[in-house]
Amino acid sequence: MKKKLYSVILFAGLSLASVNLYADMTTSSDSAMFNEVNIAFKNQFYPGAVEKASLMQSTFPNSVYIQQVLAIKGDALIRMGQYDEAVLTLEDAVSHMHTGSQEFAHCLYLLGQAYMGKKDYNQALKNLHKSCTVALADKQMSYYHPAIFLSAKTYYLLGQYEKSLPLFEQALANRVSYSKKDYEEILQKYMLSANRCGKAEKSLSVFNQINQNEFDTFVYNSLKLYAADANALLGKDRQAYDYYCQVVECGNETLAVIALKKAYNLSEKKNIGVNPGDVFSKTVETFADNPELVNEFWIRLGIDEYNSGNFKKAETYFANDKNNSPLVTIYRAKILLDSDSSAAGALKAEEVLSGAGVQEAVSASEVLEIENSYYSVLLQCMIQGEKWEQIPEVYQKLPSPSLRDDYVLSAYYYRRGEWDKVLADSGVLYASALARKGDAAAAAQAFGALDEKDALTAEFSAEYAKVLFSLKRFSEAYSQSLKSSDAQKDYLCGLCQVNLRNWNTAKNHFASYIKAMSGKGGFNKLVFYYKGYAEYCLSEFKDSYSSFVRFASEATAEELRKYKRSAYEYAAKCALQSGDLKNASAQAENMMKTSVGQEELRSSVIFVSDVFTDSGEYERAVSLLAPYSLTKDDFSVEALFRTARIYERQGNAEKADQTYNQVASKYPKSSFAEEALYRPGEIYYSKENYALAFNRFNSYLSSYAAGRFAEAAMYFGGDSAFRLGEINRAVILNKTLVQRYPDSVYAYGALKNLMESYYRQESYQLAIEVARSLVKNYPTQAASDEVGEKLDEMEKIVKGTDRRVAKKQSEYEKLGGLKTPAGRIAGSELVKLYAEDTATQADAFKLALSLLEKQTDESELAYAAENAEFVADYYRHEQKLSDAAKNYLKAAQFFRSLGDSQKAASSLYSAAEAFSADGYAGDARETAELLKNLYPDTRYAERVGELLK
Repeated sequence: MKKKLYSVILFAGLSLASVNLYADMTTSSDSAMFNEVNIAFKNQFYPGAVEKASLMQSTFPNSVYIQQVLAIKGDALIRMGQYDEAVLTLEDAVSHMHTGSQEFAHCLYLLGQAYMGKKDYNQALKNLHKSCTVALADKQMSYYHPAIFLSAKTYYLLGQYEKSLPLFEQALANRVSYSKKDYEEILQKYMLSANRCGKAEKSLSVFNQINQNEFDTFVYNSLKLYAADANALLGKDRQAYDYYCQVVECGNETLAVIALKKAYNLSEKKNIGVNPGDVFSKTVETFADNPELVNEFWIRLGIDEYNSGNFKKAETYFANDKNNSPLVTIYRAKILLDSDSSAAGALKAEEVLSGAGVQEAVSASEVLEIENSYYSVLLQCMIQGEKWEQIPEVYQKLPSPSLRDDYVLSAYYYRRGEWDKVLADSGVLYASALARKGDAAAAAQAFGALDEKDALTAEFSAEYAKVLFSLKRFSEAYSQSLKSSDAQKDYLCGLCQVNLRNWNTAKNHFASYIKAMSGKGGFNKLVFYYKGYAEYCLSEFKDSYSSFVRFASEATAEELRKYKRSAYEYAAKCALQSGDLKNASAQAENMMKTSVGQEELRSSVIFVSDVFTDSGEYERAVSLLAPYSLTKDDFSVEALFRTARIYERQGNAEKADQTYNQVASKYPKSSFAEEALYRPGEIYYSKENYALAFNRFNSYLSSYAAGRFAEAAMYFGGDSAFRLGEINRAVILNKTLVQRYPDSVYAYGALKNLMESYYRQESYQLAIEVARSLVKNYPTQAASDEVGEKLDEMEKIVKGTDRRVAKKQSEYEKLGGLKTPAGRIAGSELVKLYAEDTATQADAFKLALSLLEKQTDESELAYAAENAEFVADYYRHEQKLSDAAKNYLKAAQFFRSLGDSQKAASSLYSAAEAFSADGYAGDARETAELLKNLYPDTRYAERVGELLK
């Protein structure tokens, strides 16, 4: 009770003191409070300094001392190791300071320190660099030099030794600005940095300049150790060896152990003229008073050699163990295991570990983790010696099992197929166990994590690939399979590429697999099937045929039967593609023979009949289907329908029509009935038997007015009617089609037929409306079919132009008018049509004149002669006799060139007559003489004399 009472009294006293202290402080000035902060910090009472600084912040936030207070608070927090709070305090202080503030450089320096404490080295450097800049500008060197040192140290901690060197050099140049302790640290880190970034000569240069008397023994020999390292890096092995030996002899055990090992390595690996025994003797002499340390060193050397794989050397070191250390026993067992991976090697190692007193020595040893190491090695003996059943028992004795131990236990359960007991940290075993118990997604995730760490062996890459393949992640599966050492890897690679549709790559992998594995155990005959499939997709039909046939001939197992049937099917298709009709039929029949069950048999019959049909063996195809078409089941109607299709392919329209009619009449409710009623119409239409085509299309529409083929039946039926001259029926069918199915694929054709039908009926206004619709809604097709020209023609007819004239005008414009020979021919024909009507004779005259100017080629002389004759007649009618005579002479010349003597003579006569009537007697006589000379036997020669009397 007294104890409790004193505690209460003490607590009460403390509380009272605190209250009084607070009361005093709230009544004091900011100067007094700042003084208390300073005193607490100088007395190294850092918690008090922080508390008083915080109180001053809240009491006098605007005090002139507040920046100094924040700096002191931040410094105190750093010294207390409270770096996060220090950063917050100093960041707050810096944010309210200007560059001219006396505490600015100080706070930035402290902020760099705080970030170093947080190990945020990049932020530390940022603030230290700012501190240097501000301090240099304000000549506050008391902060500049420490900031330089800390910056160098930060680069050192980051491993950026090149960047640390110049800063350390700057610090060394200003050594008076640093304490002895800081100077020693700068020296050591400078030499280490120089060695690590390949500038060992700088390290030696600094060491050669120092005075040994300035340093205590430990520091100086540390520097000498770094100098020895520098010599070794520069290839000065003997100097390095001498320095190492001097460090060994310095008497400091920590440094001596390091130096001894390095000296020994040099004496062992370099030809420097020293005896390795010297190193050992130095150890014994130096540590004569500490045999335990010497013994420990021998063991350490032995362990290092074991870790380097130098088992014989390790044994020579372990032989110096005077204390029978259990650690040496463990490592000897490990050497036996590593030297001999057989069960015999494991047994020898186990005997060493089970020797008299070993287990007791292990239990009594003060070496950390030795018991764990002992049972871990014993566990390795069990697995290497295949003493599987003892593994769980040994594992249970491990105080803290390692990942390797977990792996051994997992291997035990993995071997037994107890997948759920395989431990999650056993790496590939766990991933494999997940795969084997069917959890492919989890297995893929586990394998993927291992793959990212490059922890997958080639063996397990194969398993990972199979898991990815099962998840249909084919691209990833392919990549993993490429890494694997599995004999089946090319097969899996090929399957991946098949699924990725990279047929050529797939084919090459399958070919590699066949080459490597053919004739060996585990050969997967399906490779021929998939190789054939890849070749089929590459259109390499001959190679594909060979692959499929080889697979079919070698596949014997029942599980391959379906593949075998499919192989025959593809082989038949390949043969067809290659034009090998004989083998196509043979393989198709093989497919039918390997079919099992009604469904397979029916699909085979259909396929084989198709092959026979494609091969031109129509009678065989019909004979194959005949028995099935007579049955009373669902297949009979399909067989009958396909028979009709075969007759259609054969070109036997009559039999095809009859057979289709059987389907429609015997099986009106079947899914084939509608098409069977439609197909004959197409058959007759393709043979241009439009009467029967129209009849069959009409029959179809009577039964299926809105059926699947109604649009086609209306279109082809309407076209058949049009071709038969049944224009009214054509109009009805085409009009119904476009009204009922405005978006039909046949809409354009139906509208065009409708336009032509109205044109035939001379219903030009209706035809024009349809033509305008075609031009507007189907511009490309209408332009190709010259609907626009037809529209122009019909619009002219409606306006009163003779139909023949309108048609010829459209033709003249379409053929290029005056610009082309074909256009000029059409123009010449148009002149004749214009000439028939007195209202358009002037148009004929103008056109004929234009044509005559262009008709200069010999191929156009006949049309030029007629046009010249018409122009001459027109001039004569207009009483322009001289012009008429000239054109008659031109026409006569053209007719003469054409060899038409009658028309040439007639034109000469008309020319003479025109000259005479116009009073040109001389020209008339000259023309008459020419006529009589050229064509004396013509009636025009006789009459011309009469004309001139």
